[in-house]
Amino acid sequence: MPENYGRYTNRSSYTQRRKDLRNHSTDSEIKLWQRIKGEQLGVKFRRQFNILYFIVDFYCHTHKLVIELDGWFHNLEEQMKKDAHKDRELRKLGYTVIRYQNSDITYRLNWVVDNIWETVEDLKNK
Repeated sequence: MPENYGRYTNRSSYTQRRKDLRNHSTDSEIKLWQRIKGEQLGVKFRRQFNILYFIVDFYCHTHKLVIELDGWFHNLEEQMKKDAHKDRELRKLGYTVIRYQNSDITYRLNWVVDNIWETVEDLKNK
């Protein structure tokens, strides 16, 4: 598999699903997006981006960074298995995946943004 595989894989067959996800974003997704869009952290993020057959919440292509926000249903056993599978597959391709709970966005948004910035800085130095 080429080194760049998956970096820009927004498939046209996923266009409507990505659009639906953006149009029905959770409050947490909206709050985080307001803090990371427009290169506020020195890098560009995309929302609801398609990599392989997954749609990730936020994606920074320059550093292969994926950010996922998890609501209550991510604590259900079946969803936890799906999330673990998604993380494994993305990491195999060289992506860094970080997950936050929606409650982190609600109660610790500044900490989340600082943590993302620190992750970006670490990835810049690799």
